[in-house]
Amino acid sequence: MKHPRINPAKSLVEADVVHDGGAIAAGGRLASRRAWPGSVAAPSSELFVQSAKDWLFCLGPSRWKFVPVLHRQPVLLARLVRSHLEAGMASATLNGRTARDGLAHLSLKFGDVADFIDVTEQEYRYLQALALQVRLVEAELQRRSALGGQPKGPECV
Repeated sequence: MKHPRINPAKSLVEADVVHDGGAIAAGGRLASRRAWPGSVAAPSSELFVQSAKDWLFCLGPSRWKFVPVLHRQPVLLARLVRSHLEAGMASATLNGRTARDGLAHLSLKFGDVADFIDVTEQEYRYLQALALQVRLVEAELQRRSALGGQPKGPECV
């Protein structure tokens, strides 16, 4: 029986993205607003830092919620989340590359191995999109940290 290929449906990341053509300032560069996570308030909002922290905590292991420095310094939380996502990307890449040879001893059906490889590719793309969003939020948190926590005028939208 032939297994259907897994169609990467609209990624879960896209469901959490603002879908307009505007632009936001992040790290001194303008970025497409399409990449800004929808659950994070705009950088100009008073809710930005808290919404960024809430979103970032959702992306990492739940135990991180009990680490005081990550609450005090959300820029460190963003760095940790980004590193966590990048490690996941490396894992997905390794699993995809080594699946055929590394799983041969399990006598799995060829279609199941191919589907597994598709899953690893889809996971990589998902984590890559999340990492982009985290980098944008991290850049804004870094900018605010460099300014002593205060948003800087017209760069914010």
